[in-house]
Amino acid sequence: MSSVNILEFLTYVIVSAVVMFLLFYRDPYLCLYFFIIWLPLQNFILAKLAILDIFSDSLIIFLSSLKELALIILLLSLFLKKQLFRGKYSVVDYLLIANILFLSVYFFLPNSFFGYPGNFADRIFGLRFSLISLLIFIAGRSVTFSFLKIKKALKLLIVITLVIVIFGFIEVLFIPRYSLIDGLIAISKLKGGENNLYLRENMLAYIMDYGKIEIKRMMSFFLSPLGFAYFLILPFCFMLVYPTDLSKRKINLFRHAVFILILISCSVIFSNTRAVILALIFVAIIYSLRKSFKSLILVLSFLIIIFMLTPLKTVFIETQNLSDSSSAAHAFAYVIGLEKVMNHPLGIGLGQAGPIAAQMGGEGIYGGDEASVGESLYLTVAVERGLPGLLLFMMFIISIGLAGREVGENKEVGENEDCFIRIVLGKSIVLATIAYIIASIPTEVWLGFQSSAIYWWFAGLVVQLKLKA
Repeated sequence: MSSVNILEFLTYVIVSAVVMFLLFYRDPYLCLYFFIIWLPLQNFILAKLAILDIFSDSLIIFLSSLKELALIILLLSLFLKKQLFRGKYSVVDYLLIANILFLSVYFFLPNSFFGYPGNFADRIFGLRFSLISLLIFIAGRSVTFSFLKIKKALKLLIVITLVIVIFGFIEVLFIPRYSLIDGLIAISKLKGGENNLYLRENMLAYIMDYGKIEIKRMMSFFLSPLGFAYFLILPFCFMLVYPTDLSKRKINLFRHAVFILILISCSVIFSNTRAVILALIFVAIIYSLRKSFKSLILVLSFLIIIFMLTPLKTVFIETQNLSDSSSAAHAFAYVIGLEKVMNHPLGIGLGQAGPIAAQMGGEGIYGGDEASVGESLYLTVAVERGLPGLLLFMMFIISIGLAGREVGENKEVGENEDCFIRIVLGKSIVLATIAYIIASIPTEVWLGFQSSAIYWWFAGLVVQLKLKA
C-alpha cells in the first residue's frame, strides 16, 4: 500500500462511515441490501478500476474494505439502539458466545504458549478471518425481524443471482479471460502481492474437452469459480424449497422457480467446483426423499443436467486416483494437516493455517517453507484452534441447522404468506448448512465474507425466528 494516500483513504472512510451510520441507524436492513448487491460485484468492479489510470489506489483499497466498514457501522448502530444481541438466548447463542470467547483467549495467548513461531500480525488477521462470519450472524440475529423487508431481501437476492448467472454464461462464451485476470493481478500487486502465475493458470483452465471444443470455468463477477459456486449454495437451496411449497394455484411461479433453479445448477456445474456440485446433489436427494413427486421431478432434472454437462466418470476417477493436481494437493494437505493436529492437539495459534498463513507467508499446514493455500476448513480450524476449538465450531454450525429445522417444520404458524416465508427460510437454512458442511471439506470459503455473508445473516434471522416461535 505504498502508493496509497493515507489522508485520502481516511477521508473516504470517514465520509462513508457517517453516511452509512445515518442510513443503517434508520433502517438496518439497508446493510443487508447493500451486501446482496455489492458482494457479488465487488471483485469485478475493483478489477476494472485497478487497470484504469483515472482512479487512485486509495479509492480502490477503500472499496475493497467497504464491506467490513459497513458491518462495523451496522453493529455500532445496533449497539447504540440497544438492539445488539437482545432478548432471550438459545443454545445457538450460547455456543456463539463460547466460540467468541475461545477465539478471544487464543488471540491474547502468545505464540510461545503453542511452541510455534508467529507474530501479532498473524493473530490479528487470523482473528479477523475467524470472527467475521460470527459478527455477520450477530447482525442477522439482532436486527428486528420484518417479513416485509425479508421478502424484499429474498427478491433482491434472486434478482442478483440471475444477474451474476446470466453474466456468467456471457463471460464463458464471449469475454476473453485475460482481460479479467489482468485486473485481479493488478489488485494483488496493489495490496503488496506479486504477479501470481498460479492464479493466471488456474483461471485460464478449461473444465471440459469434447474433441476440439473447450469450455472455460465459469467465474462471473466473482472472478473466481470457487467464490461464485459457494455464493450460489443459498440461492440454490431457496429455489429448491420454494417451488415445492407453492400451492397448485401458483403454477406460473413454480415454472419460473424451476427455470431459475436450472440456471443456478448449470452455473455451478460450469464453475467445475466439485465439492459444491456434490454438496448440492446430496441436499437435493435428501430433500426429495421427504417431499412429493414434484420434488422428484426437480431433482431428476438437476441430476440429468449434471450427467449431460459434466464428465462425471472422469472426475470421480481422477479424484479417487489423485491423478489431477487439485486432488493431489488436497490429499497432501490432509496428511500434513492431520499430522499437525496430532502433534498439536491444542492448536498452533490463530493465523497459522489456511488462507491467512498463505497471505502472511506463514508456515501453514503444509510445513517447511511453503505456506498453506487452504485445503480444508476443518483442518484449518483444528490446526489453529486445536480439537476443542473444532468441537465448539462444529457444535455451533450443527445448532444452526437444528434451529432451521425447528423453524421449517413448525406446523402451528398458520397458512398466510408470512408463515410460508418462515417455513421456506427455515428449510433453506437447513439445506444450505448441510451443503456448506460438505463443501467445506476441501476449502475455507464458508468463512469468506463475499461468498457466505448472506448465509450467515439469514442464519441469524432463522435463530431469531426460532425464539419467537
